[in-house]
Amino acid sequence: NQGFSILSLNEIIPDLFLKEGSFTKRKPTKQDHNDIKKAIKFHKVISKADIGQSLIVSNGLCIAIETLPGTDAMIEFVFNFKNTDNKIKNISEGILFKSLKVNQDPRFDFPVVGEKTLINLRKAKINGLALFENRLILLNKEKLIKLADELDLFIYVVK
Repeated sequence: NQGFSILSLNEIIPDLFLKEGSFTKRKPTKQDHNDIKKAIKFHKVISKADIGQSLIVSNGLCIAIETLPGTDAMIEFVFNFKNTDNKIKNISEGILFKSLKVNQDPRFDFPVVGEKTLINLRKAKINGLALFENRLILLNKEKLIKLADELDLFIYVVK
């Protein structure tokens, strides 16, 4: 009513975001691509239910969904799961998919990935990070891409 317009971060600081493509030395495998496709489908479901912004998919199975404790707690759960005697046989390393929820207002909440998340992915033996174009903030993206290369992780952006 006062004539103000609230803008999204991707309108104010577009350099924080990545466009479609692969940004690391490591590229997603065929299985990773299949897991990314499944993750996109799962992400639409959890978005509609307003559950979380990220999930981990391995061999086409959603093995973890982000809830209130956050992304790093979800990754720790996967790490612990993979290191139990009860783990599923032949489970691939999996992928983390993280993005703004479908129909989420980008002016008020944006998912973020930083160094700690990438380090936790390596620890949990996750192959890499997949995300929608312009729907996730990479804190200091050049540094994160370099770190992903050092950790042998991929960062892959889908449109």
